[in-house]
Amino acid sequence: MSRDYDRVQSPHKEETPVHAGVPRDEAARTQLGTFLRARCDRFDSIEG
Repeated sequence: MSRDYDRVQSPHKEETPVHAGVPRDEAARTQLGTFLRARCDRFDSIEG
């Protein structure tokens, strides 16, 4: 079971950041902010 886990996890160790030149956490934060804004806009349109 541990072998499968290692095989699944290994690709993420060498994964390159989404945006070149931007730290990984900053890129993730930007994506999360965009995702949350999209959800808020969707809820606003449903209620409005």
